[in-house]
Amino acid sequence: MAEFNQLLASSFADFIRRRFGEDVLLSAIAPELIPVIALQMDRPEWSWLLGESPLALALQQPLNAAQNSAFQIRNPPGSNVLVMVDEAEVAPGASAEVALCVQQVSAADMTTLAGTNVGRDTRLGGNRGIAVVSSQNNVAVTNLIRRALLLAQTTWVWRNLGVALAPGSSLQVVTFTNNINLDGSFSWRERRVRPEELQ
Repeated sequence: MAEFNQLLASSFADFIRRRFGEDVLLSAIAPELIPVIALQMDRPEWSWLLGESPLALALQQPLNAAQNSAFQIRNPPGSNVLVMVDEAEVAPGASAEVALCVQQVSAADMTTLAGTNVGRDTRLGGNRGIAVVSSQNNVAVTNLIRRALLLAQTTWVWRNLGVALAPGSSLQVVTFTNNINLDGSFSWRERRVRPEELQ
């Protein structure tokens, strides 16, 4: 138990500094104690206490004859942040089977960049995050974690995904069906990654 708490100590020290404006030494946090804040369910406005930046971005991938459609969110290598994907929304232009795929090693962004990330907490000003959202046609379906069969013009949301993307990995939404216009969006949070989190 003590070893686990020591890994969390820097997070709690950072929380105390943000909340109370006091610096706390790691040695001052007793390893046998587990700080708990149980006021109510997690609230979006508390993200700053955890050092998180909540972000989102919507996009569209046009159809291409005889090819499927896809979009992804990618945490670039060397980003020094952890990307936690909370939701993925998808709306195909025609009936389609859609898969959600996690790529442990994602070598590149897709061919079309979706644009500038949108911050979901306006208190953070111009913070646009690190993750890159992109799309393209003709993408292989590998490493499935979810799948859904959707009717035309149906919006489907995968909520509470809990997918953590380390630097160099990605989450993809890919259709099994060809000739599909694909609308969608991602909602995620970013925070500084700690050295002990990466193997």
